[in-house]
Parts: sequence; C-alpha cells; structure tokens
Amino acid sequence: MPERSIGTNLRHLVGMHDLLQREVAAYIGLSPQGLWNILNGRSEPRSRTVRDCAHAFGVTIDDLFADTGSCVRAAARSYERAPIRQLAAPEPLANGTEG
Repeated sequence: MPERSIGTNLRHLVGMHDLLQREVAAYIGLSPQGLWNILNGRSEPRSRTVRDCAHAFGVTIDDLFADTGSCVRAAARSYERAPIRQLAAPEPLANGTEG
C-alpha cells in the first residue's frame, strides 16, 4: 500500500503548491501520464522518482511514505525553501518589478 500513500501525499503536495500536474511531471522528469499513474496508485514510483519528488518538495523520502498529515506538516515547514517553488514564482515584468 505504500504506492497509494505516496500518491495521496504527492497529490496533496501538488495542491499545496498550487501547481499543475503537468508542471510537476516536467520538473521531476516524468510524463504527465506517468505522474498521474503514481498519484492515482496505478503504478509504483521508481526509487529515483521518489528521491526526485522528495527533493522537489523539500521533504524526506520517509515523509513521502508517512501518513498524509505528517507528510503535509513536513512540507509546510519547508514550503518556502522547496525547490519546486520556482515554478510558482511570479514572473518579473519588463520594468523589473514582479507581477
């Protein structure tokens, strides 16, 4: 059942960061369908994928396999420092300010 918990946890993390699944898939090097399969418990992620997901969201591998509450709390603690935040960063405008 770890695949289901990691899929559930990743769905929560994607939502927490207000990202599209296709953005997250591209960031971690998966096809959108590959990520969908993991998020919905249709396939088991490879160890490299688990490592890349943990790094992207700024959590540990153990956090990804923990119960959802623990995973979300860990992600909340590292929210601003999570490398995947660069996808949600506002784009600078032409005059140098952020939009």
